[in-house]
Amino acid sequence: MLYANDTLVSENKVWSNLRLTYNRIPNNTAFIKFVTDNDVAPFFKIMVSDDSLSTWHWNSKSIREDSGKIYLDDGYSIYTLYDFNLEPGDTFIRPQIDTLLVTSVAYREIAEQIRKTITLKAAYSPDSVVWVEGMGSLSGILENGGDIGKVGGYDLLLCYEENGVSKYQNPDYNSCYLTYQNSLVPNNSTPPKTIHVSAVPNPFSSSISIANHSYHEAAKISIITINGHIVCQDKVAAGQSITWMSKGLGSGVYVIRAKVGGIIYTKKIILQQ
Repeated sequence: MLYANDTLVSENKVWSNLRLTYNRIPNNTAFIKFVTDNDVAPFFKIMVSDDSLSTWHWNSKSIREDSGKIYLDDGYSIYTLYDFNLEPGDTFIRPQIDTLLVTSVAYREIAEQIRKTITLKAAYSPDSVVWVEGMGSLSGILENGGDIGKVGGYDLLLCYEENGVSKYQNPDYNSCYLTYQNSLVPNNSTPPKTIHVSAVPNPFSSSISIANHSYHEAAKISIITINGHIVCQDKVAAGQSITWMSKGLGSGVYVIRAKVGGIIYTKKIILQQ
């Protein structure tokens, strides 16, 4: 098992963060990624998508990393979002909010690597928050305080992806996209229809494995060129995968389109020959 040595702020990562209501019912999901832009350099723009189709927009905030510290620019001020140099007994100040105490530091296998994990809490709250090296808080990438001091709603990390490959799935949920409507499912009924598809490796040279991580029914998979031409169609059963051979096709960007009922999930893949 490898020890993590990757940076947190990178363009190859995507986080799926879930917002819960006061009584812990899923309310909405936000996908978050970082992109470079000369307008904010050396910071990265924080891009957010509030739908399963990954329609991205800039949330006017930016982020950067330096020597184990993560800095956030919210448009008004720049402050430290994470400090992965902390050790037990250290304190971490959240400006105008509170001061957190590091209660423990451990090295655990998370997302297929051994990562430094830091547990923090505040003196006034029984709640704690866990930071994971290279991933951020288990309450969501921008939620460095977790549920500490919160009222009326809560946050958690649903999924974490690197290079188009799923690395982390919250053990309490089996989807990377939940909303208030699709989470209100009676006991013993059909689970909510959500889609998550992975494609490995990406980029690829001749073949790529496409997996359907949905748990309710088969997904209709289409491989589409950037000009909209469908070059392959297939069905992938829930929890299964197929291998697509790109024989006869040229290098470039293609799009995987997965459909279950009225829900559609898209992912870009790159063929490099």
